[in-house]
Amino acid sequence: MDYRSFSARAFISLSMSVCFVALSVSGIVFYLSPHGPRAKDWMFLSLAKNSWENIHIVFGFLFIAAGLCHLWLNRKPMLSYFHRSSSARKSGENTRTLSLEPFIVLAMALVITAVSIIAASSAGTQSEKFRGYAPGNFSPRNQENPR
Repeated sequence: MDYRSFSARAFISLSMSVCFVALSVSGIVFYLSPHGPRAKDWMFLSLAKNSWENIHIVFGFLFIAAGLCHLWLNRKPMLSYFHRSSSARKSGENTRTLSLEPFIVLAMALVITAVSIIAASSAGTQSEKFRGYAPGNFSPRNQENPR
């Protein structure tokens, strides 16, 4: 057999692909799984909900590590996106003008992140929304009941 030498880029790309599939499957399982007391004995593909959570966390960290390695291995091509305009890239010229596309992508990522953080912090959890309310009683428990 003729073996090729080890390619770090190929290894990182395959690792990111496997992690992406595992994160996607476990994320869909989480989305479809029951919540609350019903989820205590819930299983899917012979794995309990906490096992799916562990899989999601481990592959998430592996995906982050592989992504950082990917950025490091491809730092020169990534930086070249910032330094050449799209017309210069097509013609093959080597100019030092800044490209607009990476900045648009960064701005979109920052806006989406900010909106997500604001929405998550203002929404709160279901238990926080209903904390202090007794069933059938619409006033908080720590206030006096007018009945």
